[in-house]
Amino acid sequence: MDGSKFNIPDISDLPDKAVSCFLARSIGGSIQKKPKNVQGALSVLARLIDKAKMEYLLVREAILEDEKEVKLTYEDLVIRGQGQFFFTVTIINNLENCINTLSRIYKVITIINE
Repeated sequence: MDGSKFNIPDISDLPDKAVSCFLARSIGGSIQKKPKNVQGALSVLARLIDKAKMEYLLVREAILEDEKEVKLTYEDLVIRGQGQFFFTVTIINNLENCINTLSRIYKVITIINE
């Protein structure tokens, strides 16, 4: 399943550090020319961008797994012998983490641009 039914694109092929460092530099400029507090904020920004991507991918994966799970018949579940898996909590937890991380990114950008 590719996620197109849910309009959740796959961004797993984006390299972690390259994208986050590029975005942090695009937002805040060259780290070497900044005061120490802004250098720290840019480092945090790069880490948060990676975290937001990771959380997004975990949400996407859980949604796709949940879609497969709900299509299983009772007979499929009996054969598997492990009961039915519920992904709702995983989806909600990782989605909240992603949203909170995006909020933190916004706050760090605000600090950088002061």
